[in-house]
Amino acid sequence: MHEVSIPDKVLFRLLLDKKVVQISDLHITSVGYRERKLIKILNEIKPDILFITGDLLTNGNNTGACLQVLSSIKKPAFGIWAVLGNTDRDGNNKLKTNIDKFVADLEGTGIRVLVNNRERLTLNPNRNDQHLHIVGVEGEYLSTAKFNWLLQDLPDKAPVILLSHYPDIIEEHADALTVNLEEEMNMAVSGWGWQDNAYYDYDSGFVRFERTGKHTLRVQRREDGVFIEQIVMIPCNNKGQPPRSIADDCGPKAVTLTELKKHLPPNSVVIDSEDVLGSRIYGNWKKVVDSTASSQTILADLPDSGEKIVPPQLNPEHYFEVDFYASNDIDYHVWVRMKAQDDSISSDSIYIQFDDSINEKGEPIYRIGEPAIRKKMEQVHLVLAGHTHGGQVRLPLIGALDIVPYHKIKYDLGLFNIRGTKLYVNRGIGTTVLPLRFLCPPEITLFKFRPS
Repeated sequence: MHEVSIPDKVLFRLLLDKKVVQISDLHITSVGYRERKLIKILNEIKPDILFITGDLLTNGNNTGACLQVLSSIKKPAFGIWAVLGNTDRDGNNKLKTNIDKFVADLEGTGIRVLVNNRERLTLNPNRNDQHLHIVGVEGEYLSTAKFNWLLQDLPDKAPVILLSHYPDIIEEHADALTVNLEEEMNMAVSGWGWQDNAYYDYDSGFVRFERTGKHTLRVQRREDGVFIEQIVMIPCNNKGQPPRSIADDCGPKAVTLTELKKHLPPNSVVIDSEDVLGSRIYGNWKKVVDSTASSQTILADLPDSGEKIVPPQLNPEHYFEVDFYASNDIDYHVWVRMKAQDDSISSDSIYIQFDDSINEKGEPIYRIGEPAIRKKMEQVHLVLAGHTHGGQVRLPLIGALDIVPYHKIKYDLGLFNIRGTKLYVNRGIGTTVLPLRFLCPPEITLFKFRPS
């Protein structure tokens, strides 16, 4: 057991007499010596609250062993709270198909699994100030829309602990709309197709602007191997439908710009690849000739190296920008006519940003060059994460060796203070790639809170 002191006066007042414990990266494949020792130690500690920050499994064939281990832990007075990790969702096809069942089975053992959700834990029902807000997130980064939704209506100065498998969740990054062609179309697109910007549930698919007049749109790389012909913004009274004249066009047939504009409602914005000036194209994006495009010219991010950039970048290397005119009293729904190299799901997504876009509350969102979650993260007192295993194998003066694929993550283990928010990265229990650890033992963390 590893004791960690956290300086935070709000959490100190709330959790002074509580045993708060974190475990992570269990990677359970069977009920062996490691698992039995974990059960024994936890049952001896008798935590009041237990947090699990992902990677309960190594693959989907071992859910039974995982459930057996977790159901053997004596239930803390204030519960077990968990988030999923990458190996929980990405183990194999069996698990991907049955992830909802796995979550239901976990909750059947008394574990509360937070999948992009927030819950209020009442520590003393006789006092109004004895509530802890627990936020559980999935994914490697938080969009502004998602974070706003998770923290909406949060009381002022309320104590908040955020659970994430990924420590990089706290990193500053840009905010952007994600447009993903093949995966959102169930991999049914062959050649050109239209897709909107509702890849994530928390992205409404709509943008509005602070001012009427000229605006700037930026497209930056998420995956390379992407081709773009047009970007269309339609007033929201036509939301949910692509431009009608080409609604069924998932093939290489070209449609002229004149015909496209004829079928769009008033006040629509059409940006064609020809509108993008060569002086505003950067990195690997280029204008290329394509006989299947209406203007014979498209924008392409080549070569297709298989690179995927997550999250959106504040200062991207590969992007293009274009100006357009729009009104500040219209909500726009964004559609992109695009195709993927070889129709691949690994070459089918982009990020879109604007210079003055806002949400329905007038708050900045999807802004070029602006951090996405800085103000909202100030409301979080403590972030608990795992994922790195601490590197598994470490050497003095050198640190983590290149054993696990995330050994170069900036926040690899221990306690960090990031712009006033505390981040703790747990070394985990299990292993990956190689079944060994050196100078990086498994970790069960017991937190002690003290005034700042």
